[in-house]
Amino acid sequence: MNIVSTPSNYWYSIFGATLEYMDGIYYWADEEDFNIDNPNNDRTMWISAKGIKWRDRSEFMGEGLRYGKGE
Repeated sequence: MNIVSTPSNYWYSIFGATLEYMDGIYYWADEEDFNIDNPNNDRTMWISAKGIKWRDRSEFMGEGLRYGKGE
């Protein structure tokens, strides 16, 4: 796990992320193109786990399409 603090006057937003499975471990990072073999621990927040769970919370997103292919 690598947690990076942000300056007090900075609003933290995630614009891209990586979820990868390697050697029995899941890795999630707040950066696109994250490479666990060469992490930038000064600016990238990442966590690892042996398992993950996902739950659908679409009701929080409203009716607008946020991802996927539109009709």
